[in-house]
Amino acid sequence: MVSDSMKSLREFVEELERITLTKFELIGENVAMSVDRVVTVAPVGYWERKIGLDGYVEVSLSDFCPEIVRCDGEVMGGMVYLRYSLPRPIRTLSGGETGMVSFKAVPLLALIYLLKRFYGRFYIYLNVKRLAPLIVRPSKLEVDEEGFEGLIAPRFT
Repeated sequence: MVSDSMKSLREFVEELERITLTKFELIGENVAMSVDRVVTVAPVGYWERKIGLDGYVEVSLSDFCPEIVRCDGEVMGGMVYLRYSLPRPIRTLSGGETGMVSFKAVPLLALIYLLKRFYGRFYIYLNVKRLAPLIVRPSKLEVDEEGFEGLIAPRFT
């Protein structure tokens, strides 16, 4: 159920910008992407139709481990990620393999917060077969309800 206070992508993105301190730009009529190209917001089901569902499984927030990536050796200049250990290695874009993927913590937690606040629930889907964005949405996969979902680009090591 969508709250009366959230009627448009613009309102959702403005709230996301306020929480994450990240600017977004419209890249389509109903699609917005962060200027750092890490987060995309679109109507529920939009991305699943574009990228497919093969390999996606539902995961819990508690399945992720906090990870601080230091910049110039200083913790204060670091970025916080949430890391997920994959059941088996997957191929990277460069042709290597990785057993872990990470996602920026602040945008992920902000999406979860907004979905919980506006829809009363959230679901997180991770691809365990290939390197693909994390999907955070207010309904189960293959259920197209009204509202918005977010995708977060992976970081791999």
